[in-house]
Amino acid sequence: GTSKLVLRKDIFKEMVDALNQAARDLGIPTSCIKESDLPAFPDIVVVLDSVASGEHFKLRIPATTYFQHDRAGGCLKLY
Repeated sequence: GTSKLVLRKDIFKEMVDALNQAARDLGIPTSCIKESDLPAFPDIVVVLDSVASGEHFKLRIPATTYFQHDRAGGCLKLY
């Protein structure tokens, strides 16, 4: 297995743009997200299709996972 999921660049950009817009709408500075801001952000749900079975698998990613601490300071960044 792998712990890395890679999205196409256009899909990733659309997702990041939507999260940045949500932050702006909430008055949260996108340059420095704080842990106290995380409850305002939604989980990201990625739906994966199984080629073999035709079933769907939903992967739910909370803000505590897609935002990670920036090594340079106390801010959280999108990863």
